[in-house]
Amino acid sequence: MNSTRPSSGIVATACLAVLLALPVRAEVQGPLDPSPVWPLCGRIDENPPMGWQESDGCPAERWGNPAFTDTPISSTYGPRLLFSEGLRYDFHRGIDIGCPLGTPVFAFAEGVVRKAGPDPSYSDPLVQLRHYRPGYWGQCTTGGGCYHTNYLHMSGWAVAVEDVVSKGDLIGYSGASGSGNLQLALEPVDSSDPMAPLVHATITIPMSVELDLERVEVEVYERQPDHSMMYVEQPGETPVGDTVEQVGYWVAPPWFSMLQSNRQYTYKNSGGVPWSSFLQFGLYESPYWDILPVDYAPNIHLDAQHPDDFQVGLFNGVSIAPNHTNASSSEYVVRFGFLALAGTASAADLCVRLRALDVHGHGTAWSLDNCSPPPLLLTLDAMDVLWNATDLTVGYDVVQGDVQGLLSSAGDFAQATQGCLAGNIPQTSHLHGADPGLGEAFWYLVRPVLGMPTESYDSGGTTQAAPRDAGILASTFDCQ
Repeated sequence: MNSTRPSSGIVATACLAVLLALPVRAEVQGPLDPSPVWPLCGRIDENPPMGWQESDGCPAERWGNPAFTDTPISSTYGPRLLFSEGLRYDFHRGIDIGCPLGTPVFAFAEGVVRKAGPDPSYSDPLVQLRHYRPGYWGQCTTGGGCYHTNYLHMSGWAVAVEDVVSKGDLIGYSGASGSGNLQLALEPVDSSDPMAPLVHATITIPMSVELDLERVEVEVYERQPDHSMMYVEQPGETPVGDTVEQVGYWVAPPWFSMLQSNRQYTYKNSGGVPWSSFLQFGLYESPYWDILPVDYAPNIHLDAQHPDDFQVGLFNGVSIAPNHTNASSSEYVVRFGFLALAGTASAADLCVRLRALDVHGHGTAWSLDNCSPPPLLLTLDAMDVLWNATDLTVGYDVVQGDVQGLLSSAGDFAQATQGCLAGNIPQTSHLHGADPGLGEAFWYLVRPVLGMPTESYDSGGTTQAAPRDAGILASTFDCQ
């Protein structure tokens, strides 16, 4: 045990690294601890509560509390440009957070110390904790079991192997990485759960509390003669071979997943699963075995660079180009190129949609290209407004207005729109309400809800005299 705290006012360029993008917000409920502790306890050392001492640990009111985080983040999990090596492309299996040398470090959750101090598998001293999911204490089993957190580049450690620590306990002090950058690296490792057309996507995330981009996915459709959309299945959607988790390898799928890519293509090298398992004829033969060296090289795939640009990653059908970021950056920007998609015979019939998701499954709106639905055909019966269904639509908005008001205002929908009959309804009909009085007439418009900002009440046809959307929006009855 080395519990001596170094004294230094030097601020590190990086101080925290996370191998997996873990939930760290108070509202998160999942297989990990629902209210975990940031390793620096919300930088408690910079402005400690009155009477607080390091040995007291991280106060419970800071656990999972979004008001107490370790931001700013110097380097996010996943694609980045590695400053210490000339800004080359690198897949970072952690997050880095700047802090002074000797900053106290606290346990993410309750667990057992597995490593403390120097270790031959790591370039710098570390503390490794094993945590257990509820109901699985002492077990590491598929579907439940355990996960680990690695606190790297430690200058001191206040625990010993086999110690049981409580959430928020002091476990050591931050140090300096082998590159000379003062940092602490936190690496949670989930050790129990198994887990044509050229399309580009640019993802921009504010460098605020969380940088938890997990997945970018693409879907391709072919427009049919009847204007319906037929999904184009991609070759990479079917896994091949066998993996350690027995799920098969995803080869050039129409998505990029941070966690899945890291799990499948950062191969193990242990007594039970040696490196040779992934070579040709091995038990878990990699689909890319032909480029694997004889000696262990865990980063060979995810750190692979584009042959024409060392700042761009290229592997498994996807190119990845991140902007350089550090603690003073306002946003994290990364561009993805999907290079192995199957398309259709005609570009005019090709519809592509794309979205991004975070580690909690929250997604952006779908971004669509050439996917506009066909015009809706409206009919009326004695009770309902009816229309045809359209593909890729999640719902429909229905507005009603006064025909006489539209005529007298020279087509001003701001004056003639009387109400939203229904907002984002899944069905293709709706009661049209009370009948007009003598000498009156109502008009109705329906728009498909696509989950994107370009939804419109306009028909797109040549017979439409003027745009409708601005007027309906100004009327405050546009069903938003």
